[in-house]
Amino acid sequence: MARSFRKKNRKGKIVGITIAVVILAALLINVIILPLTAEKSRVKELRTDFDNAYINANKTDVSAHRAGGGEAPEETLSAFKLCMENGEYKVDILEFDLHITKDGELILLHDDTLDRTSDAVEVFGKKKNKASDYTYEEIYALNMGENFVSPSGETPYKGLRGEAVPEEVRVLSLDKILTYLEKGVRPDGTLKYIIEIKDSDENGEKATDKLYEKMVEYNILDRTIVGTFH
Repeated sequence: MARSFRKKNRKGKIVGITIAVVILAALLINVIILPLTAEKSRVKELRTDFDNAYINANKTDVSAHRAGGGEAPEETLSAFKLCMENGEYKVDILEFDLHITKDGELILLHDDTLDRTSDAVEVFGKKKNKASDYTYEEIYALNMGENFVSPSGETPYKGLRGEAVPEEVRVLSLDKILTYLEKGVRPDGTLKYIIEIKDSDENGEKATDKLYEKMVEYNILDRTIVGTFH
């Protein structure tokens, strides 16, 4: 009994010492070492001779995440218009996400379900509504700005239903947004894209094939980075 107690006590001391050492090391790094080296450059020389079309040290690109979702309902036409027609700055890269619908249409949607951004739970009468469970026409009836809160705390689209839902906050198909961008506001072939395929398994494969076809059709193949976690 006494021996067992001593062993447990010794293990407790070792654990305590280890935690103390980790805390002291963290304090040493964050309180002493980093402040002393903060003004010293980690990069001795800035290179500008990159032989890579995707690295340009002389120009900073402006990228709109979820098409500027912080300022307007994410990945809706209202967000894209804010990026492309604001007159104050020029967006160089647009980032957005794709899901495939039940009838094979690629739509812009970040989450695995329609629930967070739209009124899907109310309209479909259940939770966890996936894009692949519905046709494009069924999803088009939703208000994708239902739960948007503006930087000033306003909810300009909440409660709108049926014909009262503006076109600018209805779901976007990939075709519709690429037509708006490539044949409308930026036809000069300079806009770049980061597109993420959210679907997995068979739906992910279908979405990938369809996206590739659209990239060729709209001539954006060499201006697009495609990503997926699957």
